[in-house]
Amino acid sequence: MKKNYLILLLFLVSTTGLFAQINFEKGYFISNNGQKTDCYIKNVDWINNPVSFDYKITLDGEVKIARLATVKSFTIPNICKYEKHTINVDMSTKDYAKLNNDKNPEWQEKTSFLNILVEGDATLYHYKNAETSQFFFKKGTNNLETLVYKYYLVGEDQLAKNTQYRQQLYTSLTCEAISRKRVSNLSYNRNDLTRFFVDYNSCVNDDFVAYKQESKGAFHLRAEVGIVNQKTSLDSRIFQGLTASSNEIGPKWGSRFGFDLEFALPFNKNKWAAFFAPYYQSFEGEGEVSSESSPLFSPRTYEIKYAAIQMPIGIRHYMYVNDTSRLFLNAGVVMDIPLTTEISGELGLVEENFKTSVGGVFGIGYNYKDYYVEARIITSRELLEKTSGSSLSLSHFSFSLGYQFL
Repeated sequence: MKKNYLILLLFLVSTTGLFAQINFEKGYFISNNGQKTDCYIKNVDWINNPVSFDYKITLDGEVKIARLATVKSFTIPNICKYEKHTINVDMSTKDYAKLNNDKNPEWQEKTSFLNILVEGDATLYHYKNAETSQFFFKKGTNNLETLVYKYYLVGEDQLAKNTQYRQQLYTSLTCEAISRKRVSNLSYNRNDLTRFFVDYNSCVNDDFVAYKQESKGAFHLRAEVGIVNQKTSLDSRIFQGLTASSNEIGPKWGSRFGFDLEFALPFNKNKWAAFFAPYYQSFEGEGEVSSESSPLFSPRTYEIKYAAIQMPIGIRHYMYVNDTSRLFLNAGVVMDIPLTTEISGELGLVEENFKTSVGGVFGIGYNYKDYYVEARIITSRELLEKTSGSSLSLSHFSFSLGYQFL
């Protein structure tokens, strides 16, 4: 069952794009030769600056790809706009261990689609990839400028910042509503800079556009119940002088219940979320061990009782089927808060020997409106992490039903 489950998990990961039905929205793009093409653009709420985008001429038409090399800009009105520019990007490290005493940026020329956050008399641009997030601006018909912000060292270990961007903005964007104190306290992040450019353009009574994606972060709370299939495996070269011969208990079915707290991340159309899903479950069973070194020694029976609050935490990825249905994948880690820990019978361990190791958790599910079902596997975990020479592992597979009420 586990093998088939993992094959299904890998299949869904490899075919994510087939299910990720993000809408095509009315927009247009400008080619390098200045030609405007009205179309429907696939709005994936890009985390990083794209190098291409999908579009259709009509909603039921063929999906085509437009690339950085041939496109000057593309726009989904009031939602997003990207313009191609050749820019100087500061490639300085932000890793403290690699910083030096040079406060000047380390420029590298790049051509990219820049994300326009605010467009008006003063226009704010954003460049982002996996390594860096930097901002640029343009006043009127002036050339594009990089807003300079860099970490460096003074002496051997004193951290300092080059905040030249504040002086750049104070000098270039003057208006009675923009005080020097406001600029001096301006942080180098998307929200603060966007508000500043909105306020400046409002101050000069300019007709401007603040582009904004609809994705917002949101908390969701769900209650869930389910059934769980568990087994333990006793494995040891020496376990109180004995070696396990019949070392598995189970698999056994039981019940579980708990809740799932999810935060939908505010990008990529809320297709990614972080989750925390604690629940209660227990396991009981009997087994026996015998001694290989002493075959005349009769087998000993033992009984395991284990109950815990299990606390999976991880990342969830949604794959939209339509407006009301979606598939999802989970991946994360799980930790336990043990409530009952006991091995009794003819073979026993004291409670102090129990310490449950961290395990991996993987899940596949289907969500319809506020209801969902999920199959989940937790990798085999050690229950006797404090005990040398002995191993007692617990493996876990479950099905659950849930309802989202927040």
